[in-house]
Amino acid sequence: MKPSGRCARRLASNEVRASCDVTSLFSNRLLLAIIVTTTGLVLYHVVIRGARDAHSPLEFIMIAYLTGFTLVALLGYCTNALSIAAAISPRIFLRGIGLGVATVLIEIGYIYAYKRGLPITIGGLTNLAIATIVLAPIGVMFFKDPLTMRMMMGALVTVAGVWLMRS
Repeated sequence: MKPSGRCARRLASNEVRASCDVTSLFSNRLLLAIIVTTTGLVLYHVVIRGARDAHSPLEFIMIAYLTGFTLVALLGYCTNALSIAAAISPRIFLRGIGLGVATVLIEIGYIYAYKRGLPITIGGLTNLAIATIVLAPIGVMFFKDPLTMRMMMGALVTVAGVWLMRS
């Protein structure tokens, strides 16, 4: 499927980069990805918020990771998209470890924040807004992502929205 709108794909230094405007974000495959991600985020926050009474957050996270590992292994097996040789290559393995560390930090952070009373109504938005602001210069410096005045204004509006939503 070809990208729609002004979303043009080009091959640069052996990696595919996409430059898209907001109007072309909702192509069929991208829309499906957004629906899956949003569903996962909503389920994630509802489950994590409900885990306030769990005996130990680490036990809760361990069960979640065992479930996630099993689902990923089954999905990889059923779709032939899992290669042990590729997974143990240094490049993929180190990135996988980095993703695992990041995921643990996210899990522990949300569990403790919700245990200490962070409202679910602003918990996810607050963290995503802060992460977006931190990621903007990283994207510009290391990934050559564009950063326009419009995007910076959107970030300011998001921060203002989080500030207005606080209790």
